[in-house]
Amino acid sequence: MFTSEEEALASVDRAVAEARAHAIRAQALSVDLDALRVTGQSRDGAAEVTLSHTGAVTDVYFGRRLENAGLDQLRTAFLQANAAAQSQLAARVTELSGRAFGDDSATTRELAARYRQMFPPAEGGSDHPGVLR
Repeated sequence: MFTSEEEALASVDRAVAEARAHAIRAQALSVDLDALRVTGQSRDGAAEVTLSHTGAVTDVYFGRRLENAGLDQLRTAFLQANAAAQSQLAARVTELSGRAFGDDSATTRELAARYRQMFPPAEGGSDHPGVLR
């Protein structure tokens, strides 16, 4: 495998340097993810839902158009806005990971796959998108 002790040591040094660089990029991504917030709107724009990088709801806004809305209308508006935010979330996490590790990196592919699994796109025309599946 190695022809000399120096060659083996150089290989170990390179591996350590690569691991350190990866750890630094991972820490930077962690900071970016902690700060990440995405906001989605209902189809009519009357409701907004803001999510953290984990998909947790951090804020909800219902506009005046929903002031006298029934519970079903509020539910529908919330779920539509939540689904829109979830879609943005998966895209933003993939984008941030791509910046840190490269668009074609194993890390970016894995994060993208996990977020797609947690927040799959709403299936065409569903009246009830936006729930964690």
